[in-house]
Order: sequence, then structure tokens, then C-alpha cells
Amino acid sequence: MESEYEEFVVRFSDVFVFPKQRGEPPPDPPSVIIPREFDYTGNTLIASPNLSMAGSMEYRIPVRWLVGGRGLGTLTPRFSFSWKDEMLYDACGGRGNRCNFEEGFFGQDAFWVFNAALTWTSENEMFTLTGWVHNFLDEHYKSQSFDLSRGLGVILDVYADPRTYGMTATFAF
Repeated sequence: MESEYEEFVVRFSDVFVFPKQRGEPPPDPPSVIIPREFDYTGNTLIASPNLSMAGSMEYRIPVRWLVGGRGLGTLTPRFSFSWKDEMLYDACGGRGNRCNFEEGFFGQDAFWVFNAALTWTSENEMFTLTGWVHNFLDEHYKSQSFDLSRGLGVILDVYADPRTYGMTATFAF
């Protein structure tokens, strides 16, 4: 995907407060408003990787053993993956909302995520039990990044879930 802003211009106003000198009256005027314009036209859209892909594989394996004259159902191993190219999380090429950081600072390099699961399904398909692991290589990657440095003095990075695992049981009637 190739994405870019066709036309995106933002105007900010910065306030500069003149420092007061000790023992002197306050300066006149005490502050000045400085208008600034940022032209993001032609930059990549936020969180839009040029390339990404995802896929999965699974295979149903009948369990042939009999218990009490009934079959044991099926086992289904599943493997899934996703890959995303570099992403930028602001309109200024990852340089912050005022374009004052190094390029890509508010971004994420390309990354892979792998998941796996094993599902047992009863012969009558009324009961399933799935054990799963998401992000099983424990890839650490940003899912978002915010430049709040001007107002709050904070840069906020949001990271995706680390390796998680669990079991899910389902009963259909």
C-alpha cells in the first residue's frame, strides 16, 4: 500500500514569554505569539506500512482410537503469522507533531508475530478445547506512539501484548 496525504497543512501558535528581570517591571508586552505552519503534504499516512502480510495453516487430524465404542474426535494444530513493514505514527515522517525529532523516532521497524494453537473437537462437535499462544516469540513492538512533548512534556509509546497463552473451552448445544 502506498499512502500519502494529498493536502495536509497545520497551523500552530507558540507563545514565547519574556523572562522578567529581577527588580525591573515586567517587559511590555510580556509575551509574543509566534505563528508556525507545518506542511505534511506528501508524507505517509499514520500507521500505514508499505507492505504487510498474514497467513495461517491448519490441519484436521482424526483421532482413530475408540473409547466406549465412540471416537475421540479430531485434533487441529494451527499456525498463523503476520508481518508488517516499517510504520510511522505521526504525520511528519515519525519526527513528532512539530517535526523536531529525528526521522522515525515515532515509528516502528518491520516485525513478525507468530501464533499457535491446538484444538481438540469432540466426535459430535459439541465440545472443543483449544490451547493457544499468541506472539509466541515474545516480539516487542509499538502499536502506537504519541508526541505529547509540547503540552504535557510526555512521549507516550503503546506496546502490543507480549507473549500470551491460555485455553478456551466451547460447548455448543
